Amino acid sequence: MVKSLGIEFPEGFTVIEGRNGVGKSTIFDAVEFALTGTIAKYGTATADRETIADYIWWTGEGKPPTQRYVEVGFREGQEVFAIRRTQLSDPEPSVLKDVLDHLCDARTRPESALSQLCAASIIRDEHIAALSLDAREADRYTRIRDAIGAADAEVWITRGLTHLEAWIRRRLRSYLWRQWQNGHNRFNELRRRGVPKFHAAVAAGSPTGFWRMSGHPAVQQALRNHYFDSLGLPRLHVPDQA
Repeated sequence: MVKSLGIEFPEGFTVIEGRNGVGKSTIFDAVEFALTGTIAKYGTATADRETIADYIWWTGEGKPPTQRYVEVGFREGQEVFAIRRTQLSDPEPSVLKDVLDHLCDARTRPESALSQLCAASIIRDEHIAALSLDAREADRYTRIRDAIGAADAEVWITRGLTHLEAWIRRRLRSYLWRQWQNGHNRFNELRRRGVPKFHAAVAAGSPTGFWRMSGHPAVQQALRNHYFDSLGLPRLHVPDQA
């Protein structure tokens, strides 16, 4: 019985090779389970309603070890951060968030970021075998899409268009703010577009730069999306109506 086993991977791409049954998949499973709390390839329950949760901590015959846990650690410069799951407890939410923030950019990560990270980073032999030239083109595309973590591509496209749309509108507001030239003209333009007198005066008298002023509440109120719609500017993305 092995009491504990630690594996330190080098930086970059790692290939694990060995004959069937020596434990290659077990290493991948341990990494994925530590990060996500499950193993995606075993996600479907059997006819007897059994799931992977019924077997994760199974030790076979003999006396089990006193401690059963899986831990994955990462090094970033001199800093080391890790996440551990045991048979009786999951990691603290703060620990999970710390690992998530280190591994995935908070501004762009998908909803199930760690699951997507595992799908993109852990390439199993069955994934490679599934890309057989005998498979249909649509099936090969689906396999590749899932392997690179693009299972929610439509969500990413929508998010990207939404951010680009907001950036374009803000850039246009900054151009108009610059075009209005001085405080007097800016005050009149804001008032003409319905901004209250006090707020228009504060914004018009601000020495702040064009880009920062394009995000000012008074400028945003004066130059809402419907203003640009009235000019015939097409939208990149129109949100679905609730």
